[in-house]
Amino acid sequence: MDKNTFRIKTKIESVTNETFNSCLLNLYHTAEEGVGWHSVSEKGAVASLTFGATRKFVFKHKKTKENIEFNLKARDVLVMKSTTQAHWVHKLSPTKKVTTPRINLMFRNINLKSYERFNKFCTYSFHGLFRHYEPNSQHSNFSRVGRKCR
Repeated sequence: MDKNTFRIKTKIESVTNETFNSCLLNLYHTAEEGVGWHSVSEKGAVASLTFGATRKFVFKHKKTKENIEFNLKARDVLVMKSTTQAHWVHKLSPTKKVTTPRINLMFRNINLKSYERFNKFCTYSFHGLFRHYEPNSQHSNFSRVGRKCR
């Protein structure tokens, strides 16, 4: 992990009181690129840091189908706990209204062994650049911590 990414990770860990062992970088060239309904399979918290374009982020409850929508702005951090992943799915909807890029850093705890085989075959995901960093160290339950990582 380069020193700038490590500094960001350390700041997010101090703000969220969580620890992470990896960072996925997603590049959305324009808002026409997005990701559909899904939940994260890893156990533990996930912290998502946004740079660039403001985009609408949507949660949908798996049973009630209730939707919660809000805009993620540059330098916003979204924290999703394990219970969020168990009860909610989320998406970043494509739109033609935004033409500027968005970068998302997704900090999480992953089983690095399960990603070894994947990383040998996949460098790019459908919505943009995929990077995996391995550090040398170590009803809804989600929270939004806005503009804390500068």
